[in-house]
Amino acid sequence: MQTTPDAYVFLVLLPAALFALLGGWAGWKPHSPARRFGSWIMVAGWVNLLAALTGAAITVVQGTRLSLTLGPVLWGFSARLDALSALVWLMIALLTVVILRYSRTYLDGDPRQTTFLGRMGLTIACVQTLVLAGNLGLLFAAWVGTSLSLHRLLVFYPERRAARLAAWKKFVAARLGDLCLFGAVLCLGSHFGTGDLETIFQAFRQGGEGVA
Repeated sequence: MQTTPDAYVFLVLLPAALFALLGGWAGWKPHSPARRFGSWIMVAGWVNLLAALTGAAITVVQGTRLSLTLGPVLWGFSARLDALSALVWLMIALLTVVILRYSRTYLDGDPRQTTFLGRMGLTIACVQTLVLAGNLGLLFAAWVGTSLSLHRLLVFYPERRAARLAAWKKFVAARLGDLCLFGAVLCLGSHFGTGDLETIFQAFRQGGEGVA
């Protein structure tokens, strides 16, 4: 059954945008008061959890929901909410609240607490966008963003040699993964004539024929 795109589905990406905004603020103002910034990002965490619960309820009642696509068919901007993405989003939201709460307590008094929480915010934003992406282009961009933001977390204490070595190994492996995924995106886009995930999934269900 064909699912009709709705503009309101873009709202599922708002919590990720909020985390990205906070992460950008922490990068721009790294010396912002840690307690105040910690409160802001915890509010974002609870808002995200509420949004995830709402998204899960929507999928139970209405099934898969798709947004409109902004931009090119392959590299455009769109969101997708189905049973799997709603479940993973809810899991991410729960872990986010726990991790942010623990980080605020563990890093209490650390002069770079705001920077760490900001990097966490960017990582959460990328992971959620990856889960809720509606097309191949946004999925690839979120995948790369997740990898790069995780790298920044791994080198948070640059004086730790073991951490730098582990981060470098992960960075090299991740770039190889990026190349493989980029090739897969190009192959799928070329075969199916679109980057829309729902269209690709429908084509697979009908035997894997391209739609172009």
